[in-house]
Amino acid sequence: MKKRLLGLCTLTLLIMFSFLANAAEKIETKPYTLDDAIKAPRIRYQSISDDGNWITYTVMPDRGDGKSYIRHTGDSLIEYTFERGRYAKFSPDENWAATLISPKAIDKENKVKDKSKLKNSLELINLGSGERANYKNVKSFKFTNSSQWLVFQYNINKKEYSAKDVKQKPQGSELVMKHLGSGTDLRMDYVSEFYLDSTSYYAFYCVSSPDGDRDGLYYRDYSKVFAPEVLIAKGDSTVFGNLSWNHKKSVLAYTESQVMANGRPDSTCLKVWLMPNAQSIDIIIDSEAPEGYFIPFKNDCQWTEDGKRLFFGFKPITERDTTTVEKKDDKYTEENFYDLDNLEEKADVLVWHWNDDRISPHQIKWSKDNKDRLFYSVYHLETNKWVQLADLEHQDVTIDDNPKYVLIYDSTPYLKEITWEGWFHDIYIADLNTGKKTLIERHAIEAAHISPTGNHVAYFKSKNWRCYNTQTKKKLNTTGSLKAEFFDNTSELPAEPGSFGFVGWHKDDLHYYVYDEYDLWRFNCDNDGYLNMNAADGRHLNRKYRIKNYDKDKKYFEYEDTLLVECYYNERRHTNIGYMTLDICSAVSFYLDSLHTNKFLGKAKNKNIYMFSREAYDLFPDIWVGSGLLNDRKQISDVYPEMKDFEWGKSERCTFTNSDGDEIKGYIIKPEGFDPDKKHPLLVYIYEKWASSTYRYYYPRVNHRPCYQVYNSKGYVIFVPDIKYHVGEPGPDALDCVLSGLDYMLNQGYVDSNRVCLQGHSWGAYQAAYIATQTDRFAAICAGAPVGNMTSAYSGIRLGSGLARQFQYEKFQSRIGGSLFESFENYLANSPVFETNKASVPLLILHGDNDGAVPWEQSIEIYLAYRRLGKNCIFLQYENEPHWPSRYPNKVDWSKKMHEFFDTYCLEEEAPKWMLEGEPYDIWKEKK
Repeated sequence: MKKRLLGLCTLTLLIMFSFLANAAEKIETKPYTLDDAIKAPRIRYQSISDDGNWITYTVMPDRGDGKSYIRHTGDSLIEYTFERGRYAKFSPDENWAATLISPKAIDKENKVKDKSKLKNSLELINLGSGERANYKNVKSFKFTNSSQWLVFQYNINKKEYSAKDVKQKPQGSELVMKHLGSGTDLRMDYVSEFYLDSTSYYAFYCVSSPDGDRDGLYYRDYSKVFAPEVLIAKGDSTVFGNLSWNHKKSVLAYTESQVMANGRPDSTCLKVWLMPNAQSIDIIIDSEAPEGYFIPFKNDCQWTEDGKRLFFGFKPITERDTTTVEKKDDKYTEENFYDLDNLEEKADVLVWHWNDDRISPHQIKWSKDNKDRLFYSVYHLETNKWVQLADLEHQDVTIDDNPKYVLIYDSTPYLKEITWEGWFHDIYIADLNTGKKTLIERHAIEAAHISPTGNHVAYFKSKNWRCYNTQTKKKLNTTGSLKAEFFDNTSELPAEPGSFGFVGWHKDDLHYYVYDEYDLWRFNCDNDGYLNMNAADGRHLNRKYRIKNYDKDKKYFEYEDTLLVECYYNERRHTNIGYMTLDICSAVSFYLDSLHTNKFLGKAKNKNIYMFSREAYDLFPDIWVGSGLLNDRKQISDVYPEMKDFEWGKSERCTFTNSDGDEIKGYIIKPEGFDPDKKHPLLVYIYEKWASSTYRYYYPRVNHRPCYQVYNSKGYVIFVPDIKYHVGEPGPDALDCVLSGLDYMLNQGYVDSNRVCLQGHSWGAYQAAYIATQTDRFAAICAGAPVGNMTSAYSGIRLGSGLARQFQYEKFQSRIGGSLFESFENYLANSPVFETNKASVPLLILHGDNDGAVPWEQSIEIYLAYRRLGKNCIFLQYENEPHWPSRYPNKVDWSKKMHEFFDTYCLEEEAPKWMLEGEPYDIWKEKK
């Protein structure tokens, strides 16, 4: 009996303890609001030290000042923080770190008069002792490879130059070489450019001062005591620049230019300086440039790794800077006030000719973007000869380290065609010794890839990878005989599909690596040989493998290489990380396996120590480190512990079918404490395909999109469906997938069919605006920067690029598939404006009136159509804003108004005044 009583007591106690433990684990959470989103953190600028003992990262809130962290990755609890720090870097020996300190966000917003408060400072820290030093008004910094020196440069004092009327002269500022061991500083005034030798022995620098007294080219040898300054070149009214040093040949390339009265460099020559005998040699002077070309001061000198060849650039004389020519007095006089020729000269006119290669806005944008473009040539050090490579017919040279050829792209035959077809170019190779150009392929859509020795060129054309032998001039279609598809078969665009990507070359120069949809493949350049490097594991298991290479200097792969791999599981929609070796054809070995998105963030340069993150909708992507198989992995950062205090929600994948029976993917975010027996409001968000983001962390922020956490906290279920497209039917396709997805959601039993809203931005906004005219199943719809009339948008201008929008409709995102003249009915049928008479859903529109992507007049057309028909539509015009609000007050205004709009119709909350009465223009508000 006593044993039975004892057992009952024990059981009772266990139950009580279990209850108390569960109660203790249950944490009361609070709703997430926009006030919380403003302060929500995000990790940026993360990096790992060369030996993997330290990591750094910056935590940035949505608004306000960030903070940088440096943490030890071992058992040590050492941590250093930097208020407003960013871009922290470690010395190679890991004894030091430095970071730029940003000005206060509030000072930038207030545009304080003291401009020194708006400049970065530099903070240096000794990682062993924690001792710090701060330097104000710093522009940039760098550790030498020897870790002995920190080099940093102060911002330019522009007043010194403007006072002496040499505004166009290269402007220098103080450069400091700080010896980290002794703390000694070497200071050099008015340095306009500097170059650090990778061996850390030499520093080369140009001096360009307002008065010109010390202008010259200098160097210091840091292997010598006190590192005295040595003059390389100097001259009256002369400036130097474009430094490029090759330590294998101990040779420096630079330009030397005469300056004009206002300081603008002119009459430039290119020189090399050989260190053993301290001798300068002219490569080419301005008068010896090819006919019709000159040597610009703004140049790009680049040695090949072996130091045998130097690339540099010419420019056509037609592109010479003529701003020094004295302008004519443009004031009117009694004599010229009625002079027609004089009046015509002052006209501001752009001539849009029907036969122009580029339309006028594109000419303007292209000219501004390419005002400093170069036409490359190559100089051979051993023969002291140079060869012109680029010219007006073949302009775009890709510099390469191989000793035989460079690739040249020529898009000039297709400049008209890109207006409606997209981007194309012809591919050439140019012989480095003769300049002779050989055509490889016409009308290509992707860049080509030349092998390390220059013997082969791999390129993608007409859905296949091809290889060109530069010695035999033979072409080989290396993928054409395979059933596997190497073109993007997932694309639903009317344009020619691109590839899944080029990975790199093998050391033997006979093989190259590319992706299909799933796996990594190796192909032989000269025959039909191929190998699936994953044993087709990706295809069999429906996984996508992609290599992560953190060695920027890696030129080719070798059989001994162990490659880091990220793998996306198409069915489960999560991302795993692992490794594979090239010496065997095998599946990938994985480190982690869970319904998370696992991503590599970096690798220590000298050791197999990795930095990675793990994330899900309800898991912040903190930084982890690990070595080997990551069995000893550990979490380093804990950036957002406050998450546990908020109602957050959880994502889950879903699949449904559209009216054609096609399988459509999507995902659902259910609010915390979700009750399947209750009816919830539903927010639908659309763009194209977002299902792969099912297990991604959604950063809370205030911008043009709904902040999901805020909506979750008000009880909304969020639904993000994919859209499957057919050519010519973007509107009906979006409608079909969204309504099919809505049917799926309603069948789950927890969605209130009378409280469903829809939001999209840009392309998503177009689809939202179209859906608003086709169905009454939504209580409210928001569209940010939508297209309303495809017939007028077709020939609108994308102000950001200067291009006409025709290509977008014929071949790309809008997916009409033909011109306005060939497919007129499709343009009409897919335009919301022409369907507005059917609309019955309240519509809220956002558009910035300086939108460079979608002309804001498109929203005006929708608004005026609704207004003319007496339908419920409110248009929010944000002044001087681009494709989405950029000023934080405007972000807040839009986010709040969108939320109020949805809550009014879906939660039956009281409508705010702006929805009921609008906000009439008040001229006095402008004067306040």
